[in-house]
Amino acid sequence: MSEQQAITIREAKPCGGRDDTLFRFPIIFRSLGAIAVAVSAIIYLLQGLQGVDESLRHWVYLVIIAVLTSGGVVSQYFLKDSRGARLFFALAALLIPVQVTQLSAVLSTFVQESSATPLIELLASGVVSILFGAASTFLCLSIFARPYAKKLTFVFMILNCLLLLPYRDLLSLLIISASMFSLMILLYVKVLKNDHRFQLFESIVVHLMMWVPIVILFSRSGFQLSDAFGVCVLLMITASGIGAVCAFYITRGVLKTLLVFCAYLLALSSSAGMLVDLTLGHPAAINLPDTVVLYCFTLPPVLFALAAAELSDQRDFYRFLALPPLLALSVGSLFFLPEGEAALLITMLVLSALAIVVQSKALLLGSLLIAALSVIILAIDIVDSIESISWLAMACMGVLLLALSSVFERYGRTIQLHGVNRLARFQAWSF
Repeated sequence: MSEQQAITIREAKPCGGRDDTLFRFPIIFRSLGAIAVAVSAIIYLLQGLQGVDESLRHWVYLVIIAVLTSGGVVSQYFLKDSRGARLFFALAALLIPVQVTQLSAVLSTFVQESSATPLIELLASGVVSILFGAASTFLCLSIFARPYAKKLTFVFMILNCLLLLPYRDLLSLLIISASMFSLMILLYVKVLKNDHRFQLFESIVVHLMMWVPIVILFSRSGFQLSDAFGVCVLLMITASGIGAVCAFYITRGVLKTLLVFCAYLLALSSSAGMLVDLTLGHPAAINLPDTVVLYCFTLPPVLFALAAAELSDQRDFYRFLALPPLLALSVGSLFFLPEGEAALLITMLVLSALAIVVQSKALLLGSLLIAALSVIILAIDIVDSIESISWLAMACMGVLLLALSSVFERYGRTIQLHGVNRLARFQAWSF
Protein backbone atom coordinates (compact mmCIF):
# COMPACT_ATOMS: atom_id res chain seq x y z
CA MET A 1 0.00 0.00 0.00
CA SER A 2 1.38 3.37 -0.99
CA GLU A 3 1.72 6.27 1.43
CA GLN A 4 -0.94 8.29 -0.43
CA GLN A 5 -3.47 5.43 -0.14
CA ALA A 6 -2.78 5.07 3.60
CA ILE A 7 -3.42 8.78 4.12
CA THR A 8 -6.69 8.51 2.18
CA ILE A 9 -7.87 5.57 4.31
CA ARG A 10 -7.03 7.36 7.56
CA GLU A 11 -8.93 10.46 6.44
CA ALA A 12 -11.96 8.35 5.48
CA LYS A 13 -12.28 6.85 8.99
CA PRO A 14 -12.96 8.96 12.06
CA CYS A 15 -10.97 8.65 15.26
CA GLY A 16 -11.45 5.26 16.92
CA GLY A 17 -12.59 3.62 13.67
CA ARG A 18 -16.23 4.57 14.22
CA ASP A 19 -18.38 6.09 11.50
CA ASP A 20 -19.83 9.49 12.42
CA THR A 21 -23.21 8.68 10.86
CA LEU A 22 -23.53 5.44 12.81
CA PHE A 23 -22.41 7.23 15.96
CA ARG A 24 -25.29 9.72 15.64
CA PHE A 25 -27.97 7.03 15.41
CA PRO A 26 -27.95 6.09 19.15
CA ILE A 27 -28.19 9.76 20.12
CA ILE A 28 -31.09 10.32 17.72
CA PHE A 29 -32.91 7.19 18.86
CA ARG A 30 -32.42 8.02 22.55
CA SER A 31 -33.69 11.56 22.04
CA LEU A 32 -36.75 10.50 20.05
CA GLY A 33 -37.54 7.70 22.50
CA ALA A 34 -37.27 9.97 25.53
CA ILE A 35 -39.44 12.62 23.87
CA ALA A 36 -42.06 10.01 22.93
CA VAL A 37 -42.25 8.63 26.49
CA ALA A 38 -42.40 12.12 28.01
CA VAL A 39 -45.12 13.29 25.61
CA SER A 40 -47.17 10.16 26.26
CA ALA A 41 -46.98 10.79 30.01
CA ILE A 42 -48.03 14.43 29.60
CA ILE A 43 -50.94 13.51 27.31
CA TYR A 44 -52.00 10.78 29.73
CA LEU A 45 -51.99 13.22 32.66
CA LEU A 46 -53.90 15.88 30.73
CA GLN A 47 -56.42 13.38 29.36
CA GLY A 48 -57.33 12.07 32.77
CA LEU A 49 -59.19 8.83 33.30
CA GLN A 50 -61.81 9.15 30.60
CA GLY A 51 -61.86 6.72 27.74
CA VAL A 52 -59.31 4.35 29.27
CA ASP A 53 -60.04 0.72 30.02
CA GLU A 54 -60.00 -0.20 33.73
CA SER A 55 -57.32 -2.88 33.59
CA LEU A 56 -55.25 -0.88 31.11
CA ARG A 57 -55.51 2.17 33.34
CA HIS A 58 -54.21 0.36 36.42
CA TRP A 59 -51.27 -1.45 34.88
CA VAL A 60 -50.18 0.25 31.65
CA TYR A 61 -47.57 2.62 33.08
CA LEU A 62 -46.44 0.05 35.59
CA VAL A 63 -45.63 -2.23 32.65
CA ILE A 64 -43.84 0.64 30.88
CA ILE A 65 -41.81 1.33 34.04
CA ALA A 66 -40.90 -2.36 34.22
CA VAL A 67 -39.82 -2.39 30.57
CA LEU A 68 -37.72 0.75 31.01
CA THR A 69 -36.09 -0.61 34.17
CA SER A 70 -35.32 -3.89 32.43
CA GLY A 71 -33.88 -1.96 29.50
CA GLY A 72 -31.64 -0.05 31.90
CA VAL A 73 -30.38 -3.26 33.48
CA VAL A 74 -29.65 -4.81 30.08
CA SER A 75 -27.91 -1.66 28.84
CA GLN A 76 -25.82 -1.29 31.99
CA TYR A 77 -24.74 -4.87 32.67
CA PHE A 78 -24.93 -6.64 29.32
CA LEU A 79 -24.52 -4.06 26.56
CA LYS A 80 -22.16 -1.87 28.63
CA ASP A 81 -24.02 1.23 27.43
CA SER A 82 -23.94 3.57 30.41
CA ARG A 83 -25.63 6.45 28.56
CA GLY A 84 -28.56 4.31 27.51
CA ALA A 85 -28.86 2.87 31.02
CA ARG A 86 -28.99 6.33 32.56
CA LEU A 87 -31.77 7.35 30.20
CA PHE A 88 -33.76 4.14 30.79
CA PHE A 89 -33.55 4.45 34.57
CA ALA A 90 -34.30 8.19 34.53
CA LEU A 91 -37.45 7.75 32.42
CA ALA A 92 -38.60 4.85 34.60
CA ALA A 93 -38.21 6.96 37.75
CA LEU A 94 -39.93 9.99 36.22
CA LEU A 95 -42.94 7.86 35.21
CA ILE A 96 -43.55 6.72 38.79
CA PRO A 97 -45.42 9.95 39.75
CA VAL A 98 -47.57 9.45 36.64
CA GLN A 99 -48.61 6.00 37.86
CA VAL A 100 -49.17 7.33 41.37
CA THR A 101 -51.27 10.22 40.04
CA GLN A 102 -53.71 7.98 38.22
CA LEU A 103 -53.94 5.71 41.27
CA SER A 104 -54.71 8.79 43.37
CA ALA A 105 -57.49 9.74 40.94
CA VAL A 106 -58.98 6.24 41.14
CA LEU A 107 -58.69 6.29 44.93
CA SER A 108 -60.36 9.70 45.10
CA THR A 109 -63.24 8.43 42.97
CA PHE A 110 -63.46 5.32 45.15
CA VAL A 111 -63.64 7.38 48.36
CA GLN A 112 -65.98 10.16 47.21
CA GLU A 113 -68.20 8.31 44.75
CA SER A 114 -69.21 4.83 43.80
CA SER A 115 -66.48 3.18 41.77
CA ALA A 116 -66.54 0.03 39.72
CA THR A 117 -62.95 -0.75 40.69
CA PRO A 118 -62.72 -3.57 43.27
CA LEU A 119 -60.88 -2.66 46.44
CA ILE A 120 -58.57 -5.68 46.12
CA GLU A 121 -57.47 -4.67 42.63
CA LEU A 122 -56.90 -1.08 43.75
CA LEU A 123 -54.81 -2.15 46.74
CA ALA A 124 -52.84 -4.62 44.64
CA SER A 125 -51.98 -2.07 41.97
CA GLY A 126 -51.07 0.48 44.65
CA VAL A 127 -48.77 -1.83 46.59
CA VAL A 128 -47.09 -3.14 43.43
CA SER A 129 -46.63 0.41 42.15
CA ILE A 130 -44.98 1.59 45.38
CA LEU A 131 -42.69 -1.44 45.71
CA PHE A 132 -41.68 -1.55 42.06
CA GLY A 133 -41.33 2.21 41.99
CA ALA A 134 -38.96 2.10 44.96
CA ALA A 135 -36.82 -0.54 43.23
CA SER A 136 -36.70 1.41 39.96
CA THR A 137 -35.86 4.64 41.79
CA PHE A 138 -33.04 2.99 43.73
CA LEU A 139 -31.52 1.60 40.52
CA CYS A 140 -31.74 5.04 38.93
CA LEU A 141 -30.19 6.88 41.87
CA SER A 142 -27.49 4.24 42.23
CA ILE A 143 -26.10 5.61 38.97
CA PHE A 144 -26.77 9.33 39.38
CA ALA A 145 -26.05 9.67 43.13
CA ARG A 146 -24.73 6.39 44.51
CA PRO A 147 -23.73 7.56 48.05
CA TYR A 148 -27.20 9.01 48.63
CA ALA A 149 -29.29 6.45 46.77
CA LYS A 150 -31.11 5.14 49.85
CA LYS A 151 -31.89 8.57 51.31
CA LEU A 152 -33.06 10.02 48.01
CA THR A 153 -35.17 6.94 47.25
CA PHE A 154 -36.85 7.23 50.65
CA VAL A 155 -37.62 10.93 50.14
CA PHE A 156 -38.88 10.35 46.59
CA MET A 157 -41.26 7.62 47.69
CA ILE A 158 -42.54 9.75 50.60
CA LEU A 159 -43.32 12.52 48.11
CA ASN A 160 -45.18 10.05 45.91
CA CYS A 161 -47.12 8.68 48.88
CA LEU A 162 -48.23 12.24 49.67
CA LEU A 163 -49.23 12.62 46.03
CA LEU A 164 -51.26 9.40 46.34
CA LEU A 165 -53.57 10.87 48.99
CA PRO A 166 -57.10 11.25 47.54
CA TYR A 167 -58.02 14.51 49.29
CA ARG A 168 -58.76 17.45 46.99
CA ASP A 169 -60.05 20.25 49.25
CA LEU A 170 -58.08 23.45 49.82
CA LEU A 171 -57.02 22.68 53.40
CA SER A 172 -55.72 19.25 52.44
CA LEU A 173 -53.87 20.77 49.47
CA LEU A 174 -52.18 23.30 51.76
CA ILE A 175 -51.16 20.61 54.26
CA ILE A 176 -49.84 18.25 51.58
CA SER A 177 -47.95 20.97 49.70
CA ALA A 178 -46.47 22.33 52.95
CA SER A 179 -45.31 18.81 53.86
CA MET A 180 -43.71 18.36 50.43
CA PHE A 181 -41.94 21.71 50.55
CA SER A 182 -40.71 21.08 54.10
CA LEU A 183 -39.32 17.73 53.02
CA MET A 184 -37.59 19.31 50.01
CA ILE A 185 -36.07 22.07 52.15
CA LEU A 186 -34.77 19.47 54.61
CA LEU A 187 -33.35 17.42 51.73
CA TYR A 188 -31.64 20.49 50.28
CA VAL A 189 -30.08 21.51 53.60
CA LYS A 190 -28.94 18.03 54.59
CA VAL A 191 -27.90 16.53 51.23
CA LEU A 192 -28.12 18.59 48.04
CA LYS A 193 -26.42 21.70 49.40
CA ASN A 194 -23.36 19.96 50.84
CA ASP A 195 -22.18 17.90 47.87
CA HIS A 196 -20.63 19.41 44.76
CA ARG A 197 -21.98 16.68 42.51
CA PHE A 198 -25.49 18.11 42.87
CA GLN A 199 -24.30 21.38 41.32
CA LEU A 200 -23.24 19.62 38.11
CA PHE A 201 -25.50 19.63 35.07
CA GLU A 202 -25.91 15.84 35.24
CA SER A 203 -27.60 16.18 38.63
CA ILE A 204 -30.55 17.92 36.97
CA VAL A 205 -32.17 14.46 36.72
CA VAL A 206 -32.08 14.12 40.51
CA HIS A 207 -33.56 17.59 41.03
CA LEU A 208 -36.22 16.93 38.39
CA MET A 209 -37.18 13.64 40.01
CA MET A 210 -37.68 15.27 43.38
CA TRP A 211 -39.76 18.15 42.05
CA VAL A 212 -42.05 16.17 39.71
CA PRO A 213 -44.52 15.11 42.46
CA ILE A 214 -44.90 18.73 43.61
CA VAL A 215 -45.33 19.91 40.02
CA ILE A 216 -48.03 17.31 39.39
CA LEU A 217 -49.79 18.23 42.65
CA PHE A 218 -50.11 21.91 41.72
CA SER A 219 -50.95 21.18 38.08
CA ARG A 220 -53.68 18.76 39.10
CA SER A 221 -55.13 21.29 41.51
CA GLY A 222 -55.05 23.98 38.83
CA PHE A 223 -56.93 21.89 36.29
CA GLN A 224 -59.58 21.14 38.91
CA LEU A 225 -60.53 24.84 38.84
CA SER A 226 -60.54 25.20 35.06
CA ASP A 227 -58.52 24.25 32.01
CA ALA A 228 -57.28 27.81 31.53
CA PHE A 229 -56.12 28.02 35.13
CA GLY A 230 -54.33 24.68 34.80
CA VAL A 231 -52.50 25.80 31.66
CA CYS A 232 -51.40 28.97 33.46
CA VAL A 233 -50.12 26.88 36.36
CA LEU A 234 -48.06 24.80 33.92
CA LEU A 235 -46.64 28.00 32.39
CA MET A 236 -45.75 29.31 35.85
CA ILE A 237 -44.02 26.03 36.69
CA THR A 238 -42.12 26.21 33.39
CA ALA A 239 -40.99 29.74 34.22
CA SER A 240 -39.85 28.59 37.66
CA GLY A 241 -37.91 25.72 36.10
CA ILE A 242 -36.19 28.03 33.62
CA GLY A 243 -35.27 30.36 36.46
CA ALA A 244 -33.84 27.49 38.50
CA VAL A 245 -31.73 26.32 35.55
CA CYS A 246 -30.42 29.87 35.08
CA ALA A 247 -29.63 30.16 38.78
CA PHE A 248 -27.76 26.87 39.19
CA TYR A 249 -26.43 25.76 35.80
CA ILE A 250 -25.91 28.81 33.54
CA THR A 251 -23.46 31.46 34.65
CA ARG A 252 -23.29 34.26 32.06
CA GLY A 253 -23.86 35.02 28.41
CA VAL A 254 -26.56 35.71 25.87
CA LEU A 255 -28.30 32.39 26.56
CA LYS A 256 -28.86 33.25 30.21
CA THR A 257 -30.15 36.72 29.30
CA LEU A 258 -32.69 35.27 26.85
CA LEU A 259 -33.79 32.52 29.24
CA VAL A 260 -34.32 34.93 32.12
CA PHE A 261 -36.35 37.25 29.89
CA CYS A 262 -38.47 34.33 28.63
CA ALA A 263 -39.02 33.15 32.21
CA TYR A 264 -40.07 36.67 33.22
CA LEU A 265 -42.57 36.91 30.36
CA LEU A 266 -43.95 33.43 31.09
CA ALA A 267 -44.36 34.19 34.78
CA LEU A 268 -45.98 37.55 34.06
CA SER A 269 -48.44 36.19 31.49
CA SER A 270 -49.33 33.08 33.50
CA SER A 271 -49.92 35.14 36.65
CA ALA A 272 -52.18 37.52 34.73
CA GLY A 273 -54.03 34.57 33.19
CA MET A 274 -54.63 32.93 36.56
CA LEU A 275 -55.88 36.18 38.08
CA VAL A 276 -58.18 36.91 35.14
CA ASP A 277 -59.59 33.40 35.34
CA LEU A 278 -60.14 33.74 39.09
CA THR A 279 -61.77 37.16 38.92
CA LEU A 280 -63.74 36.75 35.69
CA GLY A 281 -63.82 33.12 34.63
CA HIS A 282 -64.22 31.27 37.91
CA PRO A 283 -67.64 31.80 39.52
CA ALA A 284 -66.49 31.07 43.08
CA ALA A 285 -63.98 33.91 43.05
CA ILE A 286 -65.94 36.68 41.30
CA ASN A 287 -66.75 38.42 44.60
CA LEU A 288 -63.16 38.94 45.67
CA PRO A 289 -62.64 42.27 47.47
CA ASP A 290 -61.28 45.06 45.32
CA THR A 291 -58.26 45.40 47.60
CA VAL A 292 -57.34 41.75 47.11
CA VAL A 293 -57.74 42.02 43.34
CA LEU A 294 -55.55 45.13 43.20
CA TYR A 295 -52.78 43.55 45.25
CA CYS A 296 -52.94 40.32 43.24
CA PHE A 297 -52.58 42.16 39.93
CA THR A 298 -49.75 44.49 41.02
CA LEU A 299 -47.54 42.65 43.50
CA PRO A 300 -46.67 39.59 41.33
CA PRO A 301 -45.08 41.72 38.55
CA VAL A 302 -42.95 43.44 41.20
CA LEU A 303 -41.80 40.13 42.65
CA PHE A 304 -41.12 38.63 39.22
CA ALA A 305 -39.07 41.67 38.19
CA LEU A 306 -37.01 41.51 41.38
CA ALA A 307 -36.42 37.79 40.93
CA ALA A 308 -35.34 38.33 37.32
CA ALA A 309 -33.02 41.12 38.48
CA GLU A 310 -31.27 38.70 40.82
CA LEU A 311 -30.85 36.12 38.05
CA SER A 312 -29.88 38.38 35.16
CA ASP A 313 -26.88 40.61 34.52
CA GLN A 314 -29.28 43.41 33.49
CA ARG A 315 -30.39 44.19 37.04
CA ASP A 316 -31.21 47.85 36.43
CA PHE A 317 -33.58 46.95 33.59
CA TYR A 318 -35.68 44.58 35.70
CA ARG A 319 -35.64 46.89 38.72
CA PHE A 320 -37.02 49.61 36.47
CA LEU A 321 -39.76 47.19 35.36
CA ALA A 322 -40.74 46.78 39.02
CA LEU A 323 -41.59 50.48 39.36
CA PRO A 324 -44.75 50.79 37.13
CA PRO A 325 -46.79 48.10 38.94
CA LEU A 326 -45.60 49.55 42.24
CA LEU A 327 -46.87 52.97 41.16
CA ALA A 328 -50.14 51.43 39.98
CA LEU A 329 -50.55 49.79 43.38
CA SER A 330 -50.03 53.08 45.17
CA VAL A 331 -52.37 55.07 42.93
CA GLY A 332 -55.09 52.45 43.07
CA SER A 333 -54.89 52.10 46.84
CA LEU A 334 -54.64 55.79 47.66
CA PHE A 335 -57.34 57.15 45.36
CA PHE A 336 -59.72 54.27 44.69
CA LEU A 337 -59.48 52.08 47.78
CA PRO A 338 -59.64 54.28 50.90
CA GLU A 339 -59.64 51.27 53.22
CA GLY A 340 -56.30 50.01 51.93
CA GLU A 341 -53.90 52.68 53.21
CA ALA A 342 -52.72 50.77 56.27
CA ALA A 343 -52.15 47.57 54.29
CA LEU A 344 -50.40 49.64 51.62
CA LEU A 345 -48.08 51.14 54.24
CA ILE A 346 -47.10 47.70 55.51
CA THR A 347 -46.53 46.48 51.96
CA MET A 348 -44.34 49.45 51.12
CA LEU A 349 -42.25 48.91 54.24
CA VAL A 350 -41.69 45.29 53.25
CA LEU A 351 -40.72 46.34 49.73
CA SER A 352 -38.38 48.97 51.18
CA ALA A 353 -36.64 46.28 53.20
CA LEU A 354 -36.41 44.16 50.06
CA ALA A 355 -34.92 47.12 48.18
CA ILE A 356 -32.27 47.44 50.88
CA VAL A 357 -31.43 43.76 50.52
CA VAL A 358 -31.03 43.93 46.72
CA GLN A 359 -29.46 47.43 46.95
CA SER A 360 -31.63 49.17 44.38
CA LYS A 361 -31.87 52.98 44.45
CA ALA A 362 -34.99 53.20 42.29
CA LEU A 363 -36.95 50.61 44.23
CA LEU A 364 -36.03 52.12 47.60
CA LEU A 365 -36.86 55.70 46.57
CA GLY A 366 -40.15 54.60 45.02
CA SER A 367 -41.10 52.57 48.08
CA LEU A 368 -40.22 55.36 50.51
CA LEU A 369 -42.11 57.94 48.45
CA ILE A 370 -45.22 55.78 48.36
CA ALA A 371 -44.86 55.05 52.07
CA ALA A 372 -44.63 58.79 52.79
CA LEU A 373 -47.76 59.46 50.73
CA SER A 374 -49.53 56.67 52.57
CA VAL A 375 -48.60 58.18 55.94
CA ILE A 376 -49.89 61.60 54.85
CA ILE A 377 -53.19 60.18 53.57
CA LEU A 378 -53.54 58.06 56.70
CA ALA A 379 -52.92 61.08 58.93
CA ILE A 380 -55.51 63.11 57.03
CA ASP A 381 -58.03 60.30 57.43
CA ILE A 382 -57.35 60.14 61.16
CA VAL A 383 -57.84 63.88 61.52
CA ASP A 384 -61.04 63.78 59.46
CA SER A 385 -62.38 60.95 61.58
CA ILE A 386 -62.34 63.10 64.71
CA GLU A 387 -65.96 64.23 65.02
CA SER A 388 -65.36 67.44 66.93
CA ILE A 389 -64.38 71.06 66.37
CA SER A 390 -61.32 71.78 64.27
CA TRP A 391 -59.19 73.05 67.18
CA LEU A 392 -59.12 69.51 68.64
CA ALA A 393 -57.64 68.17 65.43
CA MET A 394 -55.07 70.96 65.43
CA ALA A 395 -54.22 70.20 69.06
CA CYS A 396 -53.62 66.53 68.27
CA MET A 397 -51.35 67.48 65.40
CA GLY A 398 -49.45 69.91 67.66
CA VAL A 399 -48.87 67.26 70.31
CA LEU A 400 -47.53 64.90 67.67
CA LEU A 401 -45.13 67.54 66.35
CA LEU A 402 -43.93 68.37 69.86
CA ALA A 403 -43.20 64.71 70.49
CA LEU A 404 -41.20 64.51 67.26
CA SER A 405 -39.26 67.63 68.21
CA SER A 406 -38.27 66.07 71.52
CA VAL A 407 -37.05 62.95 69.75
CA PHE A 408 -34.91 64.97 67.35
CA GLU A 409 -33.59 67.14 70.21
CA ARG A 410 -32.39 64.06 72.07
CA TYR A 411 -31.18 61.89 69.18
CA GLY A 412 -30.62 64.48 66.42
CA ARG A 413 -26.83 64.17 66.32
CA THR A 414 -26.99 60.39 66.25
CA ILE A 415 -29.61 60.44 63.51
CA GLN A 416 -27.46 62.84 61.49
CA LEU A 417 -24.34 60.64 61.74
CA HIS A 418 -26.29 57.52 60.81
CA GLY A 419 -27.91 59.41 57.95
CA VAL A 420 -24.54 60.47 56.51
CA ASN A 421 -23.23 56.90 56.69
CA ARG A 422 -26.36 55.48 55.11
CA LEU A 423 -26.27 58.13 52.37
CA ALA A 424 -22.70 57.16 51.48
CA ARG A 425 -23.74 53.52 51.22
CA PHE A 426 -26.83 54.46 49.26
CA GLN A 427 -24.77 56.39 46.68
CA ALA A 428 -22.71 53.25 46.05
CA TRP A 429 -25.82 51.27 45.11
CA SER A 430 -26.85 50.54 41.55
CA PHE A 431 -30.00 51.94 39.97
